[in-house]
This record gives sequence, C-alpha cells and structure tokens, in this order.
Amino acid sequence: MMPAAIPDTSFQPLSAGVQETCTKIEERLAASRSVIEQDFSDMGARLADSARLLNEISATHANTAATLESEEFKRAISQLRGIRDKILEMIQPVADSHDYLGHLANMAAAISKPISNLCRTVKTIGIVAVNARISAASLNAGKEDFEVFTMGMTKLALSAADAVQALSTSYDEMSSSLAMARTANADLSARQSSSVNQILTRLNSHLEVLEEQNARAATKSVEYAQLLRQITSRIGAAVSALQIGDTTRQRIEHVEQALATLRTHENDSHDGGGQEAIIAVVCSLQVEQLEDAVSEYDGRIADLIATLRALTSDASVLVRESDNSADSLLSSGGTALADLVDDLHRLHALFAEVRDTRAGLADVAEKVMRTFSVMTTHIDAVHKIEEDMRLVSLNTTIQCGRLGTEGRTLSVIAQELHGLTGETVTAASAIMEILADADGMIKETVAEEEGSEGLDLETVETEASSATEVLEAIVSRTHEAVTNVGRQAPHAIGLIEETVNSVILRQELSGNWRWAKGELEALSATNIEWAGTPAALNLLSELRARYTMDSERNVHDRLLGEPSDVASGDPGNATALEIDVEDLLF
Repeated sequence: MMPAAIPDTSFQPLSAGVQETCTKIEERLAASRSVIEQDFSDMGARLADSARLLNEISATHANTAATLESEEFKRAISQLRGIRDKILEMIQPVADSHDYLGHLANMAAAISKPISNLCRTVKTIGIVAVNARISAASLNAGKEDFEVFTMGMTKLALSAADAVQALSTSYDEMSSSLAMARTANADLSARQSSSVNQILTRLNSHLEVLEEQNARAATKSVEYAQLLRQITSRIGAAVSALQIGDTTRQRIEHVEQALATLRTHENDSHDGGGQEAIIAVVCSLQVEQLEDAVSEYDGRIADLIATLRALTSDASVLVRESDNSADSLLSSGGTALADLVDDLHRLHALFAEVRDTRAGLADVAEKVMRTFSVMTTHIDAVHKIEEDMRLVSLNTTIQCGRLGTEGRTLSVIAQELHGLTGETVTAASAIMEILADADGMIKETVAEEEGSEGLDLETVETEASSATEVLEAIVSRTHEAVTNVGRQAPHAIGLIEETVNSVILRQELSGNWRWAKGELEALSATNIEWAGTPAALNLLSELRARYTMDSERNVHDRLLGEPSDVASGDPGNATALEIDVEDLLF
C-alpha cells in the first residue's frame, strides 16, 4: 500500500549537491554506454569475418577431399601405372664420356703455380719502384734528373699489376666454371645408376598410399561434418549473446534519461509533491533497473566468453583437420601426391640432364677457349710491360754510373728490377705453354663428344609429361587453396581470440554501473513518505513510456505497480539489435 500523502510544500529546486551527483552519474554512464556501442559493434564485425573465413576454410577442405575422387585424377593415376611398367625397358645407362673436364681441371691446377709466381713478382716490382723513388729523391737533383726514370718505373709497375690482376681474375672465373661443370657431370653419373630404381619403388608406394588415403578420407568426412555443425551452432549462440551489448546500452541510456528528466521535472514544475520523496522514488527505480541490467549483462558475458572459447577450440580443430588433409596431398615428407609429382619431376629432370649435360660440355669447352684467348692477351700485355721495364732499368743504371758512389744504391735497385723482369718472362712463358697444350686437347675432345649419340627417351617422356601436367594442375589448385587457408586460419582464430579478449575487458564496465548504483542508493535514502501526486505520476509514466524491453517494464511494475490512469506508452517489443544468424553461418 502506498504511504499517505505528504503536505504540499512550496517549490524548491534540486540542491547543488544532488545536481552535481546526478550529472556525474549521467556522464559516467554515458561514457560506458559509448564504449559498449562501439565495442560490441566491433565484436560482431570480427565474429562475422571469422565465420566467413571458417566457411571458406571448410569449403577448401571439402574441395581438397573431392580432388582425389575426380575423374581427371583417376585417369592420371592409371596412366602412371602404365608408365611404371615401361620405364625399366626404356632407360639405358649414359655412355661414359671422355673426362676432358678432368683434363681441363688438371690444366688449371698446372697454371696456378706460374700465375702465383707472376703475381708475387709483380708485387715485388711495385715495392722496388717505390724504393727507387725514395732513393732518387735523396740524390742531388742538380746533377742528374731521375724523376723521369722513377716515374716510369712506378707507372710500369702499376700497369703490370693491373695486367696480372686481370689475368688472375680470368683464371679464377675459368677455374670456377670448370669446377661447377665437373661437379655437375660427376653428379649425373652418380645419380644415373640408382635414380630410376628409386623412382619406380617410390611410385609404387605413392599409388598405394593414395588408395589408402581415399578410404581414410571417406571416414573422416563424417567427423568433419559433425564438427562443422558444432561450429555453426556456437557461432549462432555467440551472435545471439552479443546482443546483450545493445540491450544493456539501451538500458543504461534509459537510466541516464531518467536522471535528466528528474532534474528537468523538478526545475520546471511548481507542484508541491515533495522534492526528496520524488528523488528517492526515481533513484530507487534506477537502482533496481541497474541491478537487473548488470545481473543480466554479467551472466550473458560469462556465457559469451565460454561460447567463444569453445568456438576457438573448434576452429583450431577445423584448421588442423584442413591442414592435415592438405598435407597428405602436398607435403614432401611422405605423403603421396606431392611426392608423386616430385618424383615425376625427378624423372623429367634426369632425362633432361642426360641430354643437357652432354650438350653443355661443348659450351664449357668453348667458354674455356674464350678464356684462354683473354688470358693470352693479358700475357702479351705483361710481355710488353716487361720490355719497357728492361729499358727503364738499363737507362737508370747508365745514369747512376755517372754519379759514381752516390748513385750506387739506385743502381742496385735498377739491377734488381732487371732481374724481376726476367722472372716475369719465365712465369708468363710457362702459362703460355700450358694454354697452348690445353687448347689442342680441348679441340680434339670436343670433336669426339659431338659425334656421340644421346638417349632415345621421347616416348616415355611424352607419357610422363601428360600425367605430370594433370597432377601438377591438381597440386597447384590444392596448394593455392591451402596457401589461402594458411593465411586465413590464423586470422580467423585471431579474430575469435580478439573477440574473447574484448569481451573479457568489457566485463569491467559493470563496475561503473555498480558505482552508479551505489550513488543512486545514497540519493534514494529518505524517511519522507511519498504519495503519487499527478506531477509525480506523470514523471513515472514518462519514464515507463521510454522502455524498449519487457525486462525494464517488469522492474518498473514490480517496484511501483501496474500503470493505471496515466498512459504508459507503447510497450512494443525489445529492440535489441537483430542479427540474421544465417547470414553468418555456413
């Protein structure tokens, strides 16, 4: 029963303290409401994106499994069985060829020492030229001008160093080319003896694995379908639970509006309805609304977190199943299809190496011969520099003789330079002799190699190419799909995990509402009895008319009773954000 009416009093506006408290509560509620509005919208968007990605991942899984059942794939496998029976009949050992690469390598080793000697000698010449300039500078320049001779020595030393460096570079390039060519030739010979048998053995194994895989895929498809249904259900539950964000946002906003209306009502009305009593009633009503809203929010948030964590677990299983299915087709470490294609490529590569390596021998020889020509040019340059250096040395010796004892040091340096030029001649001649012998050997062996016949493997290659083309196309499509899954899966799971973290953070919002509830409880504490004056009833009716959810109306009616002579407004239905679940599911 409502308490007796209090006497009419003259109008008094809200106290400054009450005004300040209400304003503070409204501002804090508005801030939390803004956070809810944005964050729950973002959560819904992330969940929708995750559902879309999981849908694509599941489609990729289904397509991957269907690949092994396609007619195209079955025809390719049948063709491979035919090739398997023909390979042993077609493969013949590669005929041994003259190891002229070995001869060239020996030649390169023979050149190494004279080139090293030449480099050392030219380096010494450079040092001697520097000593000559130092010695000449100490002489009496008025007696003889040695500048032209020492400068000549220096220039010739630098020219010799450049020529020898170029010669050494050409030699290094030639040695590297020979080493690579010889290694390639040796590798081919080693592989030829065992590769074919290995490929045939693995081919049989791959075909058996593919048959077993088909049977296993049929069993797994049932489990996979059940997992998809479970994920669909969890996404639906999560989407539904996310609506608590909009529901709570509206309820918080209605509390804000109630406080604002309370302040406006008191300031505009001259009804003596009892200021403290109406404040207490309105604040008590908001306390109950907040209590109900917070309780529902906390419960739904806890359920949402549990649902999202379960969804994360299911999504991880979905991704793992998709990866395992794809790996069984694509991985290079024991699964059938990828290894099958790899082995076919090995077979093609083996056929190609038999031809290309043999044909490439002539190219190597031609390149070496061109290098010989370049090296010969550098040797000729060294010879020319050596002649000029002999002349400079002779002229310097003659000039030093005119100075007697004073020119003895420079004369000794000139004689040392003369001796070094002789060493350059010796080293260069040794190099030229080896180059000439090697040139004749190469021409002879190349002619022999050009006369040899290659293997006739065209028929097997054509059949293998046809099967490989089909399998490569299948692997390419599957690999592209799996690559997409690899890119999408972490993103899909990450979106769900981000949503979980966001929901956990939003648990803290209820602390703001509990604070507001405590402040409102303090404002509602009064010993003054309240009676429903027309102005007060109009105010409460106005508040009830704003409600958009039955839960709000139920709280209101439980506390104040059913509306009677004052219109309660159109109750309507709860207008929480409606999300079409089917649009987000698979």
